[in-house]
Amino acid sequence: MGATLGLSAPTAKIAKGAGVAEGTLFTYFVNKDELLNRLCLGLKMDLRNAMMTDYPASKSLIDRSRHVWDRYMRWGSAHPLKRRAMRQLVGSDRITGKSKKIVADAFEEVGDMMGDGLGLGSDELSDHKEPGPAATACCARRKKSLPRLFDRRRLKRNVNSSK
Repeated sequence: MGATLGLSAPTAKIAKGAGVAEGTLFTYFVNKDELLNRLCLGLKMDLRNAMMTDYPASKSLIDRSRHVWDRYMRWGSAHPLKRRAMRQLVGSDRITGKSKKIVADAFEEVGDMMGDGLGLGSDELSDHKEPGPAATACCARRKKSLPRLFDRRRLKRNVNSSK
């Protein structure tokens, strides 16, 4: 709904799009911000469940990353409106710190996997041409761009200087 109407859509349009009376929205949500936060949490948990179902926790970093990436891409391809709405919501200042913490906690295992990926040594880095899904998600979480974070020359320089 948010993807097609946008975050600034009046609640009357949101209710109409959902096929309910506007007053019905406020039976379930105190205000529009609560509605948006709950929508964001629902979308993020749906994505998390898609990514983490049958997660191969005991497998290699590459297997775990491929599992998460494949399911992330499959979910995004299957649900373009959900993906678009989530992108709008995540960038919104209407999403509370509490909601962001719930999402971060739910994705903790993915975050741990990303940390494992960022800890690769220079030999492992040279075997991979592109950053994996874990690194991509890590950048988003830390608000850094992939090109900057994964500049291969900088990475090798940082890895070599830490030895």
